Amino acid sequence: MDNGKKLTSPSPNHYHELTESSRNVEQVHQEHHYSCVSLTSLVGGAVILRATDPSSKNNLGVNATLLLTFDDTPLKNGRIYVDYYPVAWRVATFPAQGMYAMTVSYQNQLAFIKPQVSGDIVVSVSTWVPIDVAQTTDLQTLPETGYAFTPPRNLPAGSRVIQAVNKTKSIQAIGIGFDNGKSFPPPTTLLFEGVGADSSVTAEFTPSLAAYVVSDYKQNEVLRGAIQSPVIWKQDIALLGQDSSFALTRDASGRYTLTPDRNLWKAADKGSMVHVLP
Repeated sequence: MDNGKKLTSPSPNHYHELTESSRNVEQVHQEHHYSCVSLTSLVGGAVILRATDPSSKNNLGVNATLLLTFDDTPLKNGRIYVDYYPVAWRVATFPAQGMYAMTVSYQNQLAFIKPQVSGDIVVSVSTWVPIDVAQTTDLQTLPETGYAFTPPRNLPAGSRVIQAVNKTKSIQAIGIGFDNGKSFPPPTTLLFEGVGADSSVTAEFTPSLAAYVVSDYKQNEVLRGAIQSPVIWKQDIALLGQDSSFALTRDASGRYTLTPDRNLWKAADKGSMVHVLP
């Protein structure tokens, strides 16, 4: 069951928080509908996407499923949809009417992951290790605990990549994601399949996040081909400024677009109750 809570401007914290929400706010005796996404940086910045339907002042008008993924992250040593696959990082459907919010949190810390994939869905994670640029780690099998990554070691000076070497005796899948700094596993954002014994995953990772309005996609789904819907927003999240805001609008033709809007937090600070999407 959804829980209502007050949505306010983000306070500075150690994590990035991605918040999507729909809300009605009374402003100058007029109601405006908001369906928002906010991306909070390490210093409390935010990206907010407001969705509106011109046929209704108060509701989105249609169910809209928003998918976030890092499918515009080219790697120098591999081909996308051949050597590695993006994963649907976050998927949420906003109902046509009502006030809703969806949150995603992540820390600006990369990690190597040993994912478990079933039916093209990343269903669990066996182990993971935080990794920094110019570091390498080995994936090993241990009789007591199963899979484990070794503590990261430094690569030669000047290196700009992260690396994981498969030191097991069989072919493995290895993922890249963002360590959340907590006890539960980080989500996989890129998946490398068929990594042979003594082979490595080496990546110069640029976190370019893309947003789509889609249908028939699930969260944590391995994307085997390019999404056919047009990308509505794309950004290297490492370059996002503090308190950046964008408005997502749906026009009469059904097209979704984004435009800058730095006034959305003022509406949020008025205090509206929203239902948190799972």
